[in-house]
Amino acid sequence: MKRHCFPSVVVLFLLMTLSCGGGGGGSSPPPFSQADLTGTWYVSILQAGPTLAGSAEPGWMRGIATMSSSGTISVPIMETNLGTGPGPVGVVWTIDPWTGVISESSGTFPAGNPDFHGKLSANKQLVVGTATNQNSVSGSETVQLRIIQKIIPTFATYTISDIANKTFMIHQIESGDGSEWMYAEGSTGPVFSGVTTTGTLLSPITKPSGTSGGGVIEALSISPSGIMSLSSNSSFQGMVSPRNTYMVATETSAVDSTVYRLTVIQFKNAATSYSLSDLAGTWRNHSIQHTQCGGVALQHGNNQRHGSWDHYRPA
Repeated sequence: MKRHCFPSVVVLFLLMTLSCGGGGGGSSPPPFSQADLTGTWYVSILQAGPTLAGSAEPGWMRGIATMSSSGTISVPIMETNLGTGPGPVGVVWTIDPWTGVISESSGTFPAGNPDFHGKLSANKQLVVGTATNQNSVSGSETVQLRIIQKIIPTFATYTISDIANKTFMIHQIESGDGSEWMYAEGSTGPVFSGVTTTGTLLSPITKPSGTSGGGVIEALSISPSGIMSLSSNSSFQGMVSPRNTYMVATETSAVDSTVYRLTVIQFKNAATSYSLSDLAGTWRNHSIQHTQCGGVALQHGNNQRHGSWDHYRPA
């Protein structure tokens, strides 16, 4: 019987701050600097590609990274869908001060990926990027989507009230033996016993294969450092943003250990209204694609305010 391959694609946009002249000249300083990268970051990575025995390819990785003023990254422990191990050593990030685009170099195994392309957000608290896993075995085509959140010391203490009684939008993508994406609206309930809240996905839940009804997604809890967990899946772990506006998580499916997921939840602010003019500007795009037949791709580019692409770089 013919095997059908449905591509699963996620695209993330970051508002890109541009300066007139594109680099140098005039009296205005560049909007970014190497110092913007200094600090502690929470790393979430989804990998898509051929299945390799004993490897997190495909799969997910996550960990806490510390970056020095020189851009050198230290990740003492990297957790993956297979377990935990040492993170990269000596990898260096360099930022373009005019565009906020980040490149990666150097390092020993697991080394940096020279084709990594990241973008620092305008508020300097989020990096989204794509890369090919250069540490993979010869001949593989493992690609990565990375979401990296800055941990702000002044927002270091979280409580369950930070995520209770909220509405949200969830987007999710799979790799491994899963090749679907999903999005839905949802809500969290009141605080229960002072430590948990219940999440509910509202109908319809939309996937490439169609729509389905919503339902309860079990108890959510949060640590003082902002790590969110889910009672129904011990592998689920996410990081809530400093102002409780979004959360990024990785997990292995609770019903199929060969399906891996990256999830983004955006909490809604009832006091905020939106208009089409809010989308005006230039946005940096990163995406990753995976099919169950092994096809993978990544790309990044700029999207102008009228919806046209000024460049598009596939893997």
